[in-house]
Amino acid sequence: QNATVMAIPLSKEAHLKIAIADDNGRYKLHLDSKYPYTVSVSYIGFDDKSFVVNINDNITSYNFKLTESNEKLKEIVINYKVKPLVIKEDTLTYNIKNFTNGNERKLKDQLKKLPGIIVDKDGGVYIQGQRVTNTLVEGKTFFGGGSKIAVENIPADAVDKIEVISHFNDISFMKNVSGSNKIALNIKLKKDKKNFFFGDLNAGSGPLDFYKLHTALFYYSPNTTFGFIGDSNNIASSALDFSDVIRLEGGFSEFLSPKKSSSLYDLYNNNSDIFKNKTKFSAIDFSYQLTRKVETSGYLLFSKTLNIKNQTVNIQYTKNDSFLSQNNTNTSDLKSKYIVGNFKLKYAPNKNNVWKYNNNIKILKNNISSKLDSKTDNINSFFETTNDFDDMNLNHFLEWHKSYSTKHTTSVAASQVLDINKQSNNWIANNIFLNNLLPLLNDSYYTVNQIGNLKRNEIEFLFKDYWILNNFNHIYVIIGNNYKSIDYLKNEKQLLTSGEVNDFNSFGFGNELNYRYNRFYLGIEYKSIIGKLTNKLSLFNNANNLKIINFQVSNNLKNNLITPKLESEYKFSNAHTLQFNYEFTNQFPEYNQLANRYNIEAFNVIYKGNNQLKNEQFHTSNLFYKKNDVYHSLMINGMINYTYKTKSIRNAIIIDNANQLTTPILQTNPDKSLSFRGNVIKNINQFILGLNTNLSFNNYYQFINTFSNNVKHNSKDIGLVLKTNNTKWPFITASYNKIFDIFNGISNLKIISDKFSIDLDYEINNNLVFKTDGFYQINTNNLGQSNHSQLINANLEYKQENSPWIFELSARNLLDNVIQTTNSSSDYSITQQTTYVFPRVVILSVSYKL
Repeated sequence: QNATVMAIPLSKEAHLKIAIADDNGRYKLHLDSKYPYTVSVSYIGFDDKSFVVNINDNITSYNFKLTESNEKLKEIVINYKVKPLVIKEDTLTYNIKNFTNGNERKLKDQLKKLPGIIVDKDGGVYIQGQRVTNTLVEGKTFFGGGSKIAVENIPADAVDKIEVISHFNDISFMKNVSGSNKIALNIKLKKDKKNFFFGDLNAGSGPLDFYKLHTALFYYSPNTTFGFIGDSNNIASSALDFSDVIRLEGGFSEFLSPKKSSSLYDLYNNNSDIFKNKTKFSAIDFSYQLTRKVETSGYLLFSKTLNIKNQTVNIQYTKNDSFLSQNNTNTSDLKSKYIVGNFKLKYAPNKNNVWKYNNNIKILKNNISSKLDSKTDNINSFFETTNDFDDMNLNHFLEWHKSYSTKHTTSVAASQVLDINKQSNNWIANNIFLNNLLPLLNDSYYTVNQIGNLKRNEIEFLFKDYWILNNFNHIYVIIGNNYKSIDYLKNEKQLLTSGEVNDFNSFGFGNELNYRYNRFYLGIEYKSIIGKLTNKLSLFNNANNLKIINFQVSNNLKNNLITPKLESEYKFSNAHTLQFNYEFTNQFPEYNQLANRYNIEAFNVIYKGNNQLKNEQFHTSNLFYKKNDVYHSLMINGMINYTYKTKSIRNAIIIDNANQLTTPILQTNPDKSLSFRGNVIKNINQFILGLNTNLSFNNYYQFINTFSNNVKHNSKDIGLVLKTNNTKWPFITASYNKIFDIFNGISNLKIISDKFSIDLDYEINNNLVFKTDGFYQINTNNLGQSNHSQLINANLEYKQENSPWIFELSARNLLDNVIQTTNSSSDYSITQQTTYVFPRVVILSVSYKL
């Protein structure tokens, strides 16, 4: 099992073939009958074996019988010139030279050619179906560990080897107890790229004054690393993907619960809903080995964006007794500025003792101005709105990990989050709005001002003691405390043209909420290993204390709750596992859900919290199945998740014309959701065939205008993927997805979508590479509505061998689609939204490699 078998061609025209033996020691190689090969096998602790397959041989199967080596080897080295593959414990190392031809430009172009590795359009990297969670360069975290920045910026000619590290933990002695399922990708650089600056410069322009400027510079040495990425463009190109943004939300501890903070999602866009754009982005990443025991690292990012959106929306409100139609046209300008800084300090006095400090600061400023034309029942209302939001977030934590022996380890962690934000919103309208809900005085036009302030201070402490009693029994003890303090202020008023102020406080508006929540928990985890079965049973005792005060009205909630958790895994083999998890969870309401006075959320929505809310309770179960059958070139992944809420918080909605008043309520009606995600991938001769499914079924109760409605929302996404798997052919990926979205409640909507996608990467010759991707989607629904959307992108790249210059002609949205239409449904409405998308962009650019 897991022996490495390699067919080494004896002719330069043929390609190297590699296979890994399955659970039964079986392997399969597809050889070109035109060429002779030397077939060899290697495995830790055994002598290598090999034999030659000639052109006229009729050998279709061969059984290797390995003999134990007299030498004790710590790793496998496949002895083929420059060692294309090395296996060492949990690390698999690819030597890039043996899998690429040198025409690759970026790291992502190389990764696509490595067996078992997939890179998606957003820069996500998957290895045998599992997403890479940490990206390293020379063993050091690269720009927070996200993959998109790495795969799209690291030059291909700087990469020597790629290491895939399973069960990753940056503290080596924690591997045995952390149970990490993370996969890390470590980029090893060529020798001439160490102690040396490298990178590239890129500039391009096109018709309609489109432009892009991009710089990626790196310096690596044994003790110092430095990276700089700069980007300026007006073509809606994002330097980050969604997972990168999640990481940059704040440096977080793996041992403490993640902390919510103001979103950086505007750093990421998928270019689907932007009409115009300007972006400036720069980032610095560094690390420095102060001494043998002390290491510092960090990053600093700055972003400035301008996004203009233009949308028209038709909404049909389906109340219990009638229908109402509303048509909105909205144009908005969003200006955003972000500064994110992170500093890390790691102190390891010895190999069994590690201290870690992480400090993350985030400063953001958003300004949104928009114009809205809303038509309801032949009444036209015009709104001009401005929204200003400033936020400062500080998140830092300290960890200490100590290994006393191979059987006893301790972890201690403490964190603090300080979040201060201010916002100011203004609505200016030609007519009275939010009739019967907002106490407006008659005026020539109507201006409503809203001021909001929030200060959040959250402190958490955790102590965890790991005891390995023997090879089959572990006991972990956990003690922790989480304290959350929030001061929340909202004030609304009307600014009259006479200069007077109509304060809404006396009408039940405005909030001055003090929110104090403390949770002390004590838990024990018991892990047992019986043959191929591993069980971990956890039991926590949670002492909860929640106190709120809003305008002198207070409420206090205390309870003591027991929460169990079970994690069970059965390993048929290392490549074939079945895992079951169950958890009973209590979730306490957020501060805004408890603020029991009125609050304006939009020109037609008012929200009122409920200070009588109690905790939600829900049961969550999931089942994971994974099988990687290398002999039959078959990979199967599946997950079923079921959530049953016995107590759930949902908004009760009162609709008056198009105006809405929403209030959260705690309901005991069952709230159920079932989802399934899975994929099957099979290699068939020169192709890879894939089947993927994503199914979800939701059943809950929604209160609208005092009526309780049972809502069923189901979605089904079934897709087929076909890829070429021959290095002599162009890389082609073609896919088809059939999507059903069915909503049954007061409104009944069924949307059916057919989506066709294709991705082509064709090396015309050693100097010229052509790439294209696109999709075509048709949407229909049971109301007789239909729409379609399509997108085609293309790229032609020219590079002479050994030349630092690269010339590129790229085009996005070749068909120059102007709009994109989507249909959706909610508990009380059916919506058709038309979005003006980014126009055709043609860019001629030149790059220079340093």
